[in-house]
Amino acid sequence: MDKMTLSLSFVLLLVLMAYIQNTCYSLTSRAGNRNSFIYYAFTMLLSNLVFFSTLKMLVSKNMTLILWVPYTVATVFGSVSGAALSMKIEKLFNITTKPNKNTSTPKMAQVFLLVMMGILILLSIILARKSALALMTLAALAFMKDAGFTAVRRSRNTNNATYHALISIVDGVLWYFMWRELIMAKLTFDLFPPYLFGSILGGMSGQKVSMTIERLVGTSADSHLKNKDSVSPLVPASILATIGILFAVISKTIDQAYILMILAISQNISFALISRARSRNNFIYHAIASVFSNGIWYLTFRYLTREQMSLMLLTPYITFTITGSLVGITVSMAIERWLNITSDSHVTNPAKA
Repeated sequence: MDKMTLSLSFVLLLVLMAYIQNTCYSLTSRAGNRNSFIYYAFTMLLSNLVFFSTLKMLVSKNMTLILWVPYTVATVFGSVSGAALSMKIEKLFNITTKPNKNTSTPKMAQVFLLVMMGILILLSIILARKSALALMTLAALAFMKDAGFTAVRRSRNTNNATYHALISIVDGVLWYFMWRELIMAKLTFDLFPPYLFGSILGGMSGQKVSMTIERLVGTSADSHLKNKDSVSPLVPASILATIGILFAVISKTIDQAYILMILAISQNISFALISRARSRNNFIYHAIASVFSNGIWYLTFRYLTREQMSLMLLTPYITFTITGSLVGITVSMAIERWLNITSDSHVTNPAKA
């Protein structure tokens, strides 16, 4: 157990922030899988602000294990609350997962978003303590990372394992380097505006690109319920796991990497479960998946930060996170078939929601 002096006020504040963090993240996760770009941008704005602040609090305490339980419990409640709130918003504005269905966006919302983006640019300039190149690099990493992660999130909610595996490799590399940059800089708030600016633009771009790919390859959030044949996610999962183990053995980092491999595969099995659960209409399934997802994320991120996000851990981490995600997709699709859990029933059949 970590020896760390924590005040009650700090723990209570963290619990509140963790609850708000995952309420916002549930909104973002569902919005990213749906067809309203403005709704997604607003949820990303809120989610990134709270997540950045919460993570800064955790890192300031070296992600002590004392905070693991209160953080996990608060995030579970927030995740379920956010999903319920998002379902109400989706029903109100008729927002669905169908990529070919357009939603109307109020002009005021568009203007507000443009103003916010302008403010972020100004804040980046005013608060800058690093070179313009460093800020632009971070913004570019955030843009590419969130474009990739949005595509990953959407691909995770379809039945196309090949698409998910390929886009996850790109996303994994970008995620590692972006957070390595932020962690090494101690998550200072002067880095937040360029990070958020790139994140919002990247998320919206990734949403559009992924929707286009989904239309081209003919995949959707509920296609596995219609018995459409597809490549089993376990096929690319096996290949990636083999690559990760071989790299660790050849590079002689297996003693350091095996713990991360276990955490990474567990983390992303739970991520796949919670990502799909957030976008569907069963709150019990969502709550159970959320316990594992948030608890294991804490342990994995704690391990990475304590290892200073060594570049030698990059390949084992990426290969095993994607392996876990593909295994999680397989399990989740089986559960959804068993319980007949869909993604749009609260919009298309409001009486049953």
